[in-house]
Amino acid sequence: MLKQLEEIKSSALQELGSINNIKQLEAWQVRYLGKKSQLTKILRSLATLPLDERKTVGAYANEVKVNLENSLEQKEQVLREAELAASAKREAIDITLPSRPFPVGHLHP
Repeated sequence: MLKQLEEIKSSALQELGSINNIKQLEAWQVRYLGKKSQLTKILRSLATLPLDERKTVGAYANEVKVNLENSLEQKEQVLREAELAASAKREAIDITLPSRPFPVGHLHP
């Protein structure tokens, strides 16, 4: 079971490195940290293990989960900053351009 946890961790981190947008990140979160993920299934099956094995597997499973959650937060922050920078670059206002003339006053009837 420890080998299975190590495989989940390595594949999740490898896949996380190739994510480029927020939607892919949300799909990754569902796949690896969601209710039906392999990691969650392992955590739920801890009750069926013997006590000595439960301690080691449970501790490592929680360590993997915390590691994946921290990696998710870091990647989300990086993607949000990149998205913000891209939108700021797209919507930037050039202050060196002349402004539009503002109509002053109106015609008297």
